[in-house]
Formats: sequence, C-alpha cells, structure tokens
Amino acid sequence: MLKKTLKRFPVYNEFLERVPGVGPIAAGWIIGEINIEVATTVSKIWQYCGLNPSLVQGKKRIPKSKHKNERIVREVAGKDGNVDLIVFSGDMIKGDRPTAGYVLPYHKPLRTAMVGVMADGFIKAQSPYCMDFYYPYKERLSQNKNTVTHLKKEVAWEDVSKGHRDRAAKRYMVKMFLKDLYVAWREIEGLPVRSSYQEQYLGHKHED
Repeated sequence: MLKKTLKRFPVYNEFLERVPGVGPIAAGWIIGEINIEVATTVSKIWQYCGLNPSLVQGKKRIPKSKHKNERIVREVAGKDGNVDLIVFSGDMIKGDRPTAGYVLPYHKPLRTAMVGVMADGFIKAQSPYCMDFYYPYKERLSQNKNTVTHLKKEVAWEDVSKGHRDRAAKRYMVKMFLKDLYVAWREIEGLPVRSSYQEQYLGHKHED
C-alpha cells in the first residue's frame, strides 16, 4: 500500500526509487515530512533533519498569557485547554542537539529515519552514497588531527571511538544524499535551485 501511494509522487518515480538503499519507509518519511517548496536551500533540509552543527536561533515554549514582545513562530496546545506559544528567544543554540530550556531545533523522528534507518540501508546496499562518501569520509577521519568535542573533551578525530567516527560518516553521507535530493526534487517541481549557505557565502563545497 505504501509503494502504491508513493507512486503518486514524481520525486519517488524519478529519483527516490532509483537510489539503492532508499526503501519505501525512508521515502515515505521524506515525502511526508519535507515541504520542498519551503525548503528553498538544502541547508534548510539539513537543519530540519538535525544535520546542521552550526548555531541557530533558539525557540522557547511559553504560555500565551506570558507573551510580551517575542516574535511568535506558532501556537500549540497547552495544558488544561490553554494555548502555548513557540517564540524566538534571541539566543543562539546548536542546531543538531537538544539544549535544556529550548524547543528541539530539528525534527527528531525524521533524523532517526534518515540517520538511523536510511544510512544503514545505504551501507547494506553498498550504494554509491556509501562508496563515494561514507567509507572515504570515515577513513579521512581516522587520520584527521583536527579536534572535536568527545565525551566533553576536545579530542582529535583520529583518537575518538570508531563508533563516533562511524556516526559522523553516516551523517555526512546522508547530507550528500539530501543535497542531491534537494536539486532533483526542486527541478522536478519546477522550482529554482540555490546553493547551500556554505557554498554560496563561505565557499565550502562540503561540510561535516
């Protein structure tokens, strides 16, 4: 039934179905949760999927009765029939992890579907994304002397656990897939395609 439903969407027929390792469940999450018209850059998709390690503007949930002049994102149902507001806090938080007191800055189930399910699908299928990005990136990290926060300490990538490098390589592989998805999907829908913020303004071709 899921495959029959997916066949109604051009992005599935013309792109997703042809990618080894992308099963119907992952495709369903992508089509059901990502609004490609709103995702004007791939950076927005990365952020929504919890794959943006940069700082983003934090959001908080407050009772509507306590709203002052904060910029409102949306209304949500509160306790006891009251209304809460999601508002911009003005504070910057990490875009790929929870921060106490702030609304989670990404879609957690979608991140799980992408990194926890689809990434393993790429590896099992030995897809081009696995061969071109996952294995080479993991190997580079095993020889990388740049530091990363690991167990609350600054440690060189080559000295972190294999599991830590494995997860980083999976995230990178998924980001490269989402980059291609963004271009293919926007073109299929006749929408303009823009470079990511890192490419357009910082001159980076890939990001970790």
